[in-house]
This record gives sequence, structure tokens and C-alpha cells, in this order.
Amino acid sequence: MAQNIGARGNAILEVDEYTYIVQPRFTSLAVAPEVVAPEYVIFRGELNSKYLSSLAVGRLGVGVEVPSVTLEVKGNTFITGDLNVSGTKNFNIQDPRYKNDVSRRLVHSALEGSEAAVYYRGRAKLQRGRVTIQLPDYFEALTAKEERTVQLTPINGFSPLFLHGEVEDSKFEVMTTVHGREDQEFFWEVKAVRKDIPRLEVERVVYK
Repeated sequence: MAQNIGARGNAILEVDEYTYIVQPRFTSLAVAPEVVAPEYVIFRGELNSKYLSSLAVGRLGVGVEVPSVTLEVKGNTFITGDLNVSGTKNFNIQDPRYKNDVSRRLVHSALEGSEAAVYYRGRAKLQRGRVTIQLPDYFEALTAKEERTVQLTPINGFSPLFLHGEVEDSKFEVMTTVHGREDQEFFWEVKAVRKDIPRLEVERVVYK
């Protein structure tokens, strides 16, 4: 593939085992582990010398002049497919308590599990001992019916709370017992597994 691209007048830059394909016509940069690799990643955007200046030292910057890590992207990124990492998935921002000190950083890591799931949460109050919680309209089409759970936490006092029925038609009903407070406030959280993608293969054997 890289050879065909090169035949159209685009530049091919080889660094160690990687081939960097510069496509001026489409203002993009493709990176492939081999010249004839069937798949490659494309970084779109205005392409000029600042994106190529650091390739020789094993770093690539998209929208930045001097990348500080192997791949540094300034701007939004869209990935078609899965993103697999051997480390953690973090957000790394300037600490909001020290707005005038760029050296102070705040780092949080993503919560991980053995399923591809979504969550929704909120606060509600019983009306005469019951209330219906409405979820987004797309919830039913997005999640597996048998893989939905609800957590309820009373606020400012205790009253027994339970789910009346199932989570279906993008809603669920919360009730209390005959001895419970009819106006009890509570936090709620719904978790559900996505059904629009294959189930996560947790334990894998990779053959090389």
C-alpha cells in the first residue's frame, strides 16, 4: 500500500521499522509498521514541517511543534475500532486550585471492568411513596435488558426503597414500603451493558 501511495507522488519516510507516508494531496499522515501493511492510521490536518521534525527521535506531534511523548495530539481525536492499552487511561489537567502555576497537575485514571458498560445517575424524590425515573430515549436500543442494575441511596434519613418491576422502556419505578416515608429523597444510579457491540473478551490467548 505504501508503494502505491508513493507512486502517486507522495513522500515516504522510513524511520527504523516504521514507514511514515506523507500525503500532501489529502493533508494527512499515515503510519504503517511495514511498507506493504494492509492497515494504517491516518492523522488528518494541515501538514507541514513541524509535524515531521521530531520523527527521527521517535516522537510524533499532531498540532504541536515539539511533542513531549511518543504521540502527542492537540485537538479532538476520533478512533474507529478499539483502543487497547497496557497501562492506564488517564486525564491529566492543570490543577484547578493553582490556575497560575502550570507545573501543578491533576491526574485521574479511568475506572475499568470486565464489560463495556454505560451509567446514568441522578437525584429524585418520592411522591406519595413512588416515583418514575425517565432515562434517555436511546437507552433501550443501546443496552441489554438482562444486563441492567439499579442502585438506590436514601438522602437525609432512611426509608426502605425498592425497584418496582424492571428497567424497561427507558424508565423504572421506585417505591417504598407501607411504613416508609412517602416523600423520601434519594440518589439513583443505573448501570447497563452495551448491546451494540460484541461482549468483551476478558481472557485472551494471543498467538504470535
